[in-house]
Amino acid sequence: MLRLLLDAIAPPLCAGCDRLGPFCDACRTALSGLRPVERRDIAGVERVLALGPYEGVLRRCVLALKFANRRDVAVQLGRMLATSWPLDMDFLVPVPLHPARQAARGYNQAHLLAQALEEAMRLQPRSARLVVVDGLRRE
Repeated sequence: MLRLLLDAIAPPLCAGCDRLGPFCDACRTALSGLRPVERRDIAGVERVLALGPYEGVLRRCVLALKFANRRDVAVQLGRMLATSWPLDMDFLVPVPLHPARQAARGYNQAHLLAQALEEAMRLQPRSARLVVVDGLRRE
């Protein structure tokens, strides 16, 4: 009910271009046309996958998720990731966020994205069980 009232007073804007609406057709089309980027040259990691290059609409959406409190973007990106990754996986591990950053932001964007992916891919939810260890350095 509160969401409907807020949407009536201040309708949501597209995270990719600030047009009226939660995700406009042009940005949805731009994101759906992305091809996943894969890297295997990272030490200690079998492979890393990304929805696409960190530029344009995708970059604006990620920034909106991280810094503009656009948690809804995680659901949209999670659905897109699920359809663009033909992966056989058992679970996801979101990158932990430093406690001070999470306290300031109020949420961990990687955890929200992992939850959306788990739901879209019908994986057993495990991202909530991640334990953060204090004292690790940020590289």
